[in-house]
Amino acid sequence: MKIDLNRLSVRAFIVLVTCQVLLVVLDAAISYGRLVSNRAIGRLFNITREDSIPNWFASMQFLLIALVLWVIFLRVRELDGAKWQVRGWAFLTGAFLFLSIDDGSKLHERVGTWFKASDLVDGYLSYSWHIILGPVFVAVGLFLLLFVWRQFRSHRLKMLLLAGIACLGFAQVMDFLEGIDDVVEYLGQLLSVSKHTVQHFAKSAEEFLEMLGQTLLLAAFLRHLGEIGEGWGIEFRRP
Repeated sequence: MKIDLNRLSVRAFIVLVTCQVLLVVLDAAISYGRLVSNRAIGRLFNITREDSIPNWFASMQFLLIALVLWVIFLRVRELDGAKWQVRGWAFLTGAFLFLSIDDGSKLHERVGTWFKASDLVDGYLSYSWHIILGPVFVAVGLFLLLFVWRQFRSHRLKMLLLAGIACLGFAQVMDFLEGIDDVVEYLGQLLSVSKHTVQHFAKSAEEFLEMLGQTLLLAAFLRHLGEIGEGWGIEFRRP
């Protein structure tokens, strides 16, 4: 059996986005809407919590991207690609592995809590982790855009890359705004809803955008993996 990576990328995109929409709906119904009275079950589907199924799903998507990037790295090395290309794919593999660990362990929140005691964050409007890890994420995002743009052959893949990075970037902008109390209070007054409602659904939209961005990048990398081998795929043979 031979796997068509182009077809797999389409199927993976449909399945993963369907799961993401379902997670958002379950969060709205169970966690926010209290469809299930049990508090533990509510937390399990609460998209705003780090110890929930949606957060696990997001961290697993980062890990899946890292695995695909690792296979691309192996393939480029097998094809005797330039050293800078091999090293670039290796760097991205490590970067997305770090993002998976970060998303699953609340690493940036822990760093932000520790850094909050520093004088450097005095007067900062939003979450303190932005100051120390924000520049790192921006640098990785720029490298991702500039490096992968040169590697992708087709216009379609480049558009998937741009869309994925845009979703991830906009999600971080929403995270920044979410941490500003004045913005949250203004939106609450504008929409005539509570502060809790604004924070919950802003976080829900942010997490959905982040997961969508991950899926777009995953689809792009899967298709690229199929292209660099001219139809090369993963083949399983019976002994």
